Amino acid sequence: MWLFTRYGFFSIACASKPDGTLNHDQVMIRARRDAHLQALQYRFPQLREYKSLVFDNRDYRYRLIIPKDVWIDVLTGIAREQEWSNFKDEAGRFQGSKGEDYLKVLSRIWTITRELQDPTRPNTIQHVGISDEAALLAERLATAAKTVCGRHQAEIDEMKQKSLAFWQAEDFIWESLLLSAATL
Repeated sequence: MWLFTRYGFFSIACASKPDGTLNHDQVMIRARRDAHLQALQYRFPQLREYKSLVFDNRDYRYRLIIPKDVWIDVLTGIAREQEWSNFKDEAGRFQGSKGEDYLKVLSRIWTITRELQDPTRPNTIQHVGISDEAALLAERLATAAKTVCGRHQAEIDEMKQKSLAFWQAEDFIWESLLLSAATL
């Protein structure tokens, strides 16, 4: 299981017994960053008795091996502390400036997984030469423009039909900008 939390990103899998078979009573909490495991251990004191293991040549360098029952308690605690409506905002608040790169990863994951919801709408952020953050902002602008155009297009068209004199030059510029952004 992959778990994205305000503390960090974790991959959880059953631990192995010495003979190589799966130990269904123990799990590995794996992380790409030791700081993520440390934040989890700080929040959940029952994890502090387990030493963080470091494997330099593994896909997840940092690991805790703990009893599954302890992990169930931690997951329950994570669920109980849920008091926000926007996960990325909460992760940003919790992580602060030290977690900016984690937030960029979360935003990219959000964009990629959107295809699960609408596979006919491929991700449009394929801009060469701009940062992921700028591409994400462009995507947000496009989404907002599509929403505005969709909600107000009939009203805009009706006002234009009644009298073009009613519209100022900047109104046409804003409409053109919205329409352009909506096609991103």
